[in-house]
Amino acid sequence: MTGGTVTLNINPLTTVAYLKMGTNPSATTVNDTNTAVANAFGLTNLTGTTVIPTTSAAYNPADGLSNGEKYGAALAALSGTDLNNGGNAQTTINNLAAATTVVGASATINAAGQAAVISGAATSAPMAAGNLHATVSSLLAPAALTDAQVAALDDAGVAALSPAQFATLTNAQLTTLTVAQLANVTSAQIDSLNAAQITALGADVTALPQAALDSLDAAQVAAITPLSQLTDAQLTALTAAQLANVTAAQIDSLTPAQITALGNDLSALPVAAIGSIDATQAGGITATQLDSFDATDLGALTAGAIGGLTPTAFASLDNTQLGNLTAAQLANVTAAQIDSLTP
Repeated sequence: MTGGTVTLNINPLTTVAYLKMGTNPSATTVNDTNTAVANAFGLTNLTGTTVIPTTSAAYNPADGLSNGEKYGAALAALSGTDLNNGGNAQTTINNLAAATTVVGASATINAAGQAAVISGAATSAPMAAGNLHATVSSLLAPAALTDAQVAALDDAGVAALSPAQFATLTNAQLTTLTVAQLANVTSAQIDSLNAAQITALGADVTALPQAALDSLDAAQVAAITPLSQLTDAQLTALTAAQLANVTAAQIDSLTPAQITALGNDLSALPVAAIGSIDATQAGGITATQLDSFDATDLGALTAGAIGGLTPTAFASLDNTQLGNLTAAQLANVTAAQIDSLTP
């Protein structure tokens, strides 16, 4: 052949398609299987599309994704899956082929297969522009469930939804899910939700299994409104990373006992959130928590909050911390707090 360019792709997706074709496939089967696997990943074509890698300057999800960029995102996710499989690309291909069912020109990937790919996207995300995790979840997403279909789901039906299917639930549909339905939701399902969807769960967010709560990222935790609906045990389980985006309004909803429940990760709160702690709430700050405060954290406490510290907590301040207190903060120190200090 002369005078033309041929695009030939050999990668995990084309390999999976090859494995699903069977022995001695006809030309129709080859074309249908390639189309089926492509469509399962939200692509239009596996063999005639030039892949745009997520590490390329040409990859720019901010202006919409071309088929080549979608292809690059899918392959980046599979590279992450390789890493999750100890660097074994063949394991990734075998597992994905086993998880894929092809019927004619249509294909479906089961929940375990989708979860593995989405987890791979999370692994590769730091090396890609935009939100690779969300992009790949969207590519794998099936048609959205209707309100009638959601209403017909029993507890097991909700738990059986793939992460991609779960991500298609609207805020209104998520609001209708019961405590019993949420009790078996998986971490992968929760990982597929955006912040607004987390907010839509309302007070029933406390019904999520601890493993699902543990998988919440900082943006999702910042969407729990009010934060006070979490139990003390659930608050204690939140990590410093999860608390990184908590807002002042969320902190305002907490009781002194809930402030205590945050443990030493209290110091991981943003400065604005620490500055929102009032005098009553400050009574819940323990000596151990206060010991973890650096100069910025301590300086963020209002004068009222300083005055609200228990004598025991105040006595735990070292000489450096005491020296960093401002005149305004010292003006609210109580006699009981002064009495707690050593000479």
